[in-house]
Amino acid sequence: MKPNVVFLDFTYYKGEQNETIVKELAYIDLCGKIGFKSSFSAPYSVDNLDDKTQYMVKWCQKYLHTLPFNVGERPYLEMNKTLLKLICSLASNSIIYVKGTDVGNRDERIVLII
Repeated sequence: MKPNVVFLDFTYYKGEQNETIVKELAYIDLCGKIGFKSSFSAPYSVDNLDDKTQYMVKWCQKYLHTLPFNVGERPYLEMNKTLLKLICSLASNSIIYVKGTDVGNRDERIVLII
């Protein structure tokens, strides 16, 4: 049986305690040709971030997704539930390729096989 190929893409920042804050999540299922995109409001103010991350947030806001850090389609508390719902809806033969903001800075590629 041919595997179901899925791509997940994240735009995210490192938070005040080095945690990952997902700003945008995009998903496409190439076999079913299903797409999904959502943005999340941040769990706290941009002022709580270090200077380098604040600069990146402002750059992304101006040139990439135009969303202020504290604005999103969904509250941040729904991010985990949204991602889990997407993953649980996949066929059992799915291969998930995951890409994030800093994938170019790493030699590793993240691939999940369900």
